[in-house]
Amino acid sequence: MEPVVDDYYGTRVTDNYRWMEERSPRFVEWMTGQDTHARAVLNQIPGREALFKRINAHTGGGTTIASVQMAGERVFYEKRSPADNSFKLYVRETLTATERLLVDPDRFATKGGPHYAIDYYSPSLDGARLAYGVSAGGSENSVIHVLEVASGKETADTIDRTEYGSPSWTPDGRGFFYNRFAKLGPGGKETDRFLNSRAYLHIVGTDPESDVALIGHGLEGSIPITEVDFPFVSTSAGSPWAMAVISHGADPAATIYIAPADKVTGVSAPWRKVADVPDAVTSFAFQGSRLFLLTHKDAPRYKVVEVDAAAPDLARARVAAAPSERVIEGIAAAADGLYLADLDGGLGRLRRLDYATGAVSEVALPMSGSVSGPVTDPTVPGALYGMQGWISPPLWYRSDASGFAKLDIAPPWSEDTSAYEAEEGESDGPGWNADSALDHPSEGLARDGKNPRGCAAMARMASLSSRRSPRGFSRSSRMAACWRWRTCAAGVSSARTGTRADGCSRRPTLIATSSPARSICTLTVTARPPPRPSKAAAPAAITVGMALTERPELFRTVLSEVGIPTRSGSSTPPMAPPIRSSTARPPTPMDSTRSTRWTRPSTCGRGRRIRGVDHHRHQ
Repeated sequence: MEPVVDDYYGTRVTDNYRWMEERSPRFVEWMTGQDTHARAVLNQIPGREALFKRINAHTGGGTTIASVQMAGERVFYEKRSPADNSFKLYVRETLTATERLLVDPDRFATKGGPHYAIDYYSPSLDGARLAYGVSAGGSENSVIHVLEVASGKETADTIDRTEYGSPSWTPDGRGFFYNRFAKLGPGGKETDRFLNSRAYLHIVGTDPESDVALIGHGLEGSIPITEVDFPFVSTSAGSPWAMAVISHGADPAATIYIAPADKVTGVSAPWRKVADVPDAVTSFAFQGSRLFLLTHKDAPRYKVVEVDAAAPDLARARVAAAPSERVIEGIAAAADGLYLADLDGGLGRLRRLDYATGAVSEVALPMSGSVSGPVTDPTVPGALYGMQGWISPPLWYRSDASGFAKLDIAPPWSEDTSAYEAEEGESDGPGWNADSALDHPSEGLARDGKNPRGCAAMARMASLSSRRSPRGFSRSSRMAACWRWRTCAAGVSSARTGTRADGCSRRPTLIATSSPARSICTLTVTARPPPRPSKAAAPAAITVGMALTERPELFRTVLSEVGIPTRSGSSTPPMAPPIRSSTARPPTPMDSTRSTRWTRPSTCGRGRRIRGVDHHRHQ
């Protein structure tokens, strides 16, 4: 340990491991030695090899579907089977048609060279063409490629420096708008590549170096932006309008402009401001010239307002979906209505706003669990969405006015969960603990400490899916999910509340620094007093990371599920552009926040895969 003391506004914080951040040869040598020692100890554990094989046999139980998108009748999606190294891109001419492989990133790899991964993709509004980004070796240095969907033939177009590319096609399908980083000059720092990015228009078949710059810092005639802003241009099927979105980094609200899409051909496009950061708009959707905006201004759990795209005046906006106990996570426009994705006590819900009457109605779902989506096309009725439960593998469905139907874009999972049973419960107030859930014995489950049930407690703002939730949350309640099975399990709990399984300590000790509503720290409870193992997921890994360093005697093992267990002294690249349009495709149940259109990932909560590690898709 080499203590470094920082002063944060009068509070002195000691960081004993700052030297590790330098990734020096000394650090590499230390890590190698730790690995050698750990493997020697683990290999001596009796029965570990057999347990390892058993875990492997139940790992990768099925095929994972990600980044579903619609373009007219065509449906695009990424898919990875347990035997695949990376996600591949497929297309179906209709939902019931046979799938066809469009992009296999493995074809870019060479023997002994780095692997490749698809970072993002965007079909043209009619589905005839597709632009996609790939990068090598986990670099996220995306290069845009273009192909003709019907033939699968690649064009000669390639555009580098497009890590935040987010291509969005012009209505005529001849070209697309995209974001491109500035070229680093001699002696430029690596972090400088995040500065002075610009929005461009590329016409397929032309030289990218001659592409027209539309928005950028220091670009004469451009919309005003700073060097740290990220500009994007987005279009929507069935609408004559284009939106310019200026992302300001970590702030979920953006500055938004609108102009006729056919007029966005140069820096002099007739942009008109729709919203600025104080308006707190985080998403939008078009239905023709009707513009719906998702905002948390005066609505911590979000609301939807509507304006006329031809004369967008937020001061006169009509409230289309009022705030409620639910958090509105996203909106998506279809031909039969505006679909609302809600977070309700950790569970996903869907609602549909009728364009003609303005009525908002519940969409019947096939199960209780997380909802990924909805995925829509404004010219096609209905919505696609993925669902999964605590013990139910992910499946995809389509809903419209007639009901829902299961889709076959992924084969059934091989794991049998019939031996498991899930319960859900919730309680208001900050003093909740898992006793209420654990004190209800099940038939055949002896309460003798030998067969404890597992219990997970989390803030209501958390959800089953790995996607990050908005800042709002419903009430101050907790949601618990307990599962029972025939042998044994462990309990996990919120860091601020504690829990118990039969024979366990009632109040396990943790140093908690997160607020009750935001803490989703989990503590594994065994049938004996501490030291005990601990498991933590962001942001609670910060809490557990500090607890481990401050009170190591309390823990036997800590499993951290994020890459940064302490934020003190750490640094990360600029945050993602957080806003998305209705054409953005939310993540699948087994995926976290995914890069779509002009949504950029963060390095900690995966917008796109962190290739080389890819730990956000390990489920």
